[in-house]
Amino acid sequence: MSIYAQSSNDSIVANHNDTIFSKNDSSFIKKDTILAKDDALKSDVEYGANDSVLFNMVEKKVTLYGQAYLNYENIKLTAGKIIIDLDNNTIFSYCILDSAGNKIELPIFDEGGKTFRSEYISYNFNTKKGYIKNVKSEQDAGFMHGQIIKRMPNDDIHIKNGSFTTCDADCPHFELKFGKAIVKPDDKIITGPAFIAIESIPTFLAIPFAIFPNKKGQRSGLILPFYGNSESRGYFLEGLGYYWGINDNIDLTLKTDIYTRGSYAFKTNSTYVKRYKYTGGFDINFSRTIESEKELADYKNIKDFFIKWNHSQDAKANPNSKFSADINAGTSSYNKNTSGNTSDYLSNTFNSGVSYFRSFSDNKYNMNISIRHTQNTILKTISITAPDFSFNVNRFNPFETKKAVKKNNIMKNFSIYYNLSSRNYIDTYDSLLFSDNTLNNLRNGIKHSIPISHSFNLLKYINITNSISYNQRWYFDHIQKQYTADSASGYIKTDTIRQFSMLHEASFSSSWSTKLYGLVQFPKSYIRAIRHVITPNASLTLSPGYGDDKWGYYKKVQTNPQGDQTTYSLYSNGIYGAPSQYKSGVVNLSISNNLEMKIKSTKDSTKLKKIILIENLTLGTNYDLAKDSLQWSDLYVNGRTKLFERLDLKYSGIWSPYIFD
Repeated sequence: MSIYAQSSNDSIVANHNDTIFSKNDSSFIKKDTILAKDDALKSDVEYGANDSVLFNMVEKKVTLYGQAYLNYENIKLTAGKIIIDLDNNTIFSYCILDSAGNKIELPIFDEGGKTFRSEYISYNFNTKKGYIKNVKSEQDAGFMHGQIIKRMPNDDIHIKNGSFTTCDADCPHFELKFGKAIVKPDDKIITGPAFIAIESIPTFLAIPFAIFPNKKGQRSGLILPFYGNSESRGYFLEGLGYYWGINDNIDLTLKTDIYTRGSYAFKTNSTYVKRYKYTGGFDINFSRTIESEKELADYKNIKDFFIKWNHSQDAKANPNSKFSADINAGTSSYNKNTSGNTSDYLSNTFNSGVSYFRSFSDNKYNMNISIRHTQNTILKTISITAPDFSFNVNRFNPFETKKAVKKNNIMKNFSIYYNLSSRNYIDTYDSLLFSDNTLNNLRNGIKHSIPISHSFNLLKYINITNSISYNQRWYFDHIQKQYTADSASGYIKTDTIRQFSMLHEASFSSSWSTKLYGLVQFPKSYIRAIRHVITPNASLTLSPGYGDDKWGYYKKVQTNPQGDQTTYSLYSNGIYGAPSQYKSGVVNLSISNNLEMKIKSTKDSTKLKKIILIENLTLGTNYDLAKDSLQWSDLYVNGRTKLFERLDLKYSGIWSPYIFD
């Protein structure tokens, strides 16, 4: 006996006395429950169809037609036709054909987020075994295709004559084909011997087995490539590789690009992290670019490499030391030949830096070591500073004592600072970086700096600060110029002399300042008081010249056959420069003015309001002791004030003390 569920416009009229149908029956059976027996299912099975539902009580089967569906626990099945075998707790699902003979409403089986789409699916609820033909399944890492798939009770999936791809097309443009494979849910996919096929055409790229990741989070496995065609390099596979999730702190990715005309590339990438300590990553890439034919003028066969490394230390890791790195270095043609990124392709400058900082004794001393690199891919130049070292002793008072000192102790404001710097620097072309001449172009040196300062009050109101600065430079070579008259005009020959030299330089400065206050009060007037503050400043800076022969820092060289000479510095190429050739002595004089007044408040008769008439008005000039004439500089004036509490007004002027003809 058969019982049908039908819509109200069906040509078969329903019997109103039938216990199965009623006037309120719809064309869509929303829910039914299978009667329980000894091996009955633990949960209800909800099923229905858009066209009809057929019950065969003799064979104990239910057939669903047209947009059929079935839900059981975490299993969802949709298909054009579903048959439920009540005796064996088995379901069978099929696609159906439209009027043109095309397959439509293919069975889609979903279990816990894992989806299979095929022409035929069968599944047993008790044994949890499934059988699928011509399936396409979406995995976390891509898409799995299989001619025959069997689902085992332990949830493993066995595949025969299948393929794996990241292409979402029903007929993938590229795929890894295999004869057998096992899918372990939320773990991995393991295949037997496999090969890469492009547009279903097998290639020579074959492997004895393959392992793909198939779980969320960090996972190891094979990385499928992209395929394409390059006019200059031929057909290619890009991005074929393997990802290795070593642990929660570090991973490693290996990739390769292969072209049919001989070009190839190898790429290594790794990222690492340690919580509250550091984070970083590196890339090491090598490529060989072959284009055109050897017999042609545009033939190219170039080897390139590029290295990237970034490292940053967490601020909480160690407050007394810090290490950071940002490396970008490689051949000047790497981005042009290999990069598919527009910004990288157009970039013509690489910059790198590595630094380490360390402080000692509660930050009384600190040390910094750094390496810097700059590369220009257009000019093909490269400059390297390696290393740049500095050691600092922060400002301290050598006369400081833990004992109480008198307030007017003249030595309490005495301070010394020390800095040691050392640097190696080279600037050359990238093609000459590893040549024998590179060391000859190396510039290096050591510099000691010792600033000493002392401040005190004279007659309580005059603030005086005296400073002495001493610099010492160490060089390991210098230049020597010589005029050679072996041609019509002659020329100057420059030689580098390898010899240690110690250069001395000192300077002295002194500054004097005080404040003068003038106050006029009008107790009964609207304007209660006017205050004028005058701040005179005077400073002196002295530095000897080091152009005399006794210092040995400067020499003369002939420039032409007439015997004319010019002075040059033996240390003009010195990395820290050279002491000044000429002496200097400058006296700076300035007077600053501030004018304010207080008026009676219009809102509160007991309070006063301050108004700034002139916020600052400064006049100044300087006198050069080293000149023999025109020693006074221009007289300048700078001022600023605020009008109506909203408008800032600034003004300046310059006057020359000399008349120009």
